[in-house]
Amino acid sequence: MKNQLSLIDMSFQNLPYSEKRIAFALMDITLKKLHDKNMMVINFDPRKVFFQDGVYFFESVVPITNYYASSKEEAVLRDLLGLSQLAFCSYLPNYSFQNGLLSLEVISHHFQDFSNIFLEEDRNYYRSILVDSYQKRKLPETPYYYEYMAKLNKNGTSKATSLAYIKATEAGKAFASQDEAAYGNTLFFVSIVTSLVILLAGVILYFWINYS
Repeated sequence: MKNQLSLIDMSFQNLPYSEKRIAFALMDITLKKLHDKNMMVINFDPRKVFFQDGVYFFESVVPITNYYASSKEEAVLRDLLGLSQLAFCSYLPNYSFQNGLLSLEVISHHFQDFSNIFLEEDRNYYRSILVDSYQKRKLPETPYYYEYMAKLNKNGTSKATSLAYIKATEAGKAFASQDEAAYGNTLFFVSIVTSLVILLAGVILYFWINYS
């Protein structure tokens, strides 16, 4: 496709940390959208991850079936491990994507030795995926990186500019609109419940005044 570049073609590893951080949040959002459609990625080779028109996408996408994963949770875990594996190799100094990705076993075993390649605020997330989830085969409490970034932003421990940029992209806009719709539905439901409570209180007060 026109203007479609793989991570290798765009020299992704040479991008500043801040830009790669945003890129992985966008890839994470793409994964979440795929998972919501019961799809998964089976290859995170940097030659098969592409960027075009502000969106990152994956070439090797398949339906979640027993052939690839025994459950949706396993499929999600495999994808998050794959994306975190890609992130680890992209942040690792003097490592080339041309060599392929380091194995998850090697990364998990030596994570502590190289954990300083991540910003301090990202370290806990990647440890939860590449060490804890890899060894326990269980998803963490906050499995998606973009959700983790949102929590940091909410707690005031991360830069809001990154989250603002993510929401300005095409992928980010899609999720922002979904969140706003969900919030609107919640407010609508709360307003209905509140109105019913007020109405019920009025009826009870009427009968108490007139018939007590």
